[in-house]
Amino acid sequence: MAKIMIIATVDQHIRHFHLPLIKALVQKGHKVYIASNGQEVFENVTKKYDLPFQRNPFHLDNMIAYRKLRKIFGNENFDVIHVNTPVGSVIGRLAAKKLRKSGLKVIYTAHGFHFFKGASKKNWLLFYPIERYLMKYTDALITMNDEDFNRAKSMAAKNSKLVIKKVNGVGVNLEREKLNAYEKEKLINQYNLKNSKIITCVAEISRRKNQEELIEAFSKFKDGDELNTKLLLIGGGKLIDELKYKVNDLGLSDNVIFTGYQTNIDAFLEITDVLVSASKQEGLPVNIIEAMSHGLPIVASEIRGHVDLLEEYPNGELYELRDINMLSNAIVRALSKDRLDFDLTKYSVGSVIDKTLNIYSLFL
Repeated sequence: MAKIMIIATVDQHIRHFHLPLIKALVQKGHKVYIASNGQEVFENVTKKYDLPFQRNPFHLDNMIAYRKLRKIFGNENFDVIHVNTPVGSVIGRLAAKKLRKSGLKVIYTAHGFHFFKGASKKNWLLFYPIERYLMKYTDALITMNDEDFNRAKSMAAKNSKLVIKKVNGVGVNLEREKLNAYEKEKLINQYNLKNSKIITCVAEISRRKNQEELIEAFSKFKDGDELNTKLLLIGGGKLIDELKYKVNDLGLSDNVIFTGYQTNIDAFLEITDVLVSASKQEGLPVNIIEAMSHGLPIVASEIRGHVDLLEEYPNGELYELRDINMLSNAIVRALSKDRLDFDLTKYSVGSVIDKTLNIYSLFL
């Protein structure tokens, strides 16, 4: 039996991405501890530490979190720590640095490096040197796309002891119940979608997810008489009010619907005609994989993560970021397509957990 600590900046990350892994580790007889910012209670966890991690790397609370984490490591004899998220992974590895001499193993899952093709110079200057430095305090690095995998290999060329693996995301549940006709009708009526073509974007409303570009593209082909289309923006975020003003200025208030944060994404995808992502940065996005599991036509920006998924998916199309016309035309084409069946076994929760456990087995 091993003692394992999983670290992330916020509880939300644990809830969205790590519950199946935690359950699988506990079923194998291990004890799992969590350190993240928040007071959520997670099933199967031996102990949850609420630490004041902040997404801003320069926030003083991160120093407090670092000190508390070092104290926790001193009191608990962990066999493995598994770090995630930019801030959580940096603080976790720094706090564990000296303990590696005593046998502690460190696994880091990079859900998407902040330095990537097309990233700002600021991101490269800040995150690249830090990651390169911390690689020597990492035993296994899990990546989720080809760009990050190749970058990690290049960065760690002189570190022969570092295990670098690529895993297909965090896993998607492919076994779900479909909506019955009554439930579909209820959802359609709730958002006034009857007799409409439905374009859906599932993401936090933010600059990074780039819904503003999608709204501009939607405004170019939207015609209330010729195409009765509705754009569903599913997600919460600080940018909602700003984008609502933009939608109003474009005269699209009846056709662009902000649903807020939702948990029943599968239900929305069942009534969707096209899934669109205009994101500027991704690792291996769950929303795209979930849309693929429904066989949906997909239009997405040509970035890391999207490319990995859609280059093998016959019902997907990539467009160049900031090319509004290209995005608009791609959506119009996608609206004329049907759903298809596609084998997503390698992206399933079971497949991803098996690969992750195999990495753990190198150290347990």
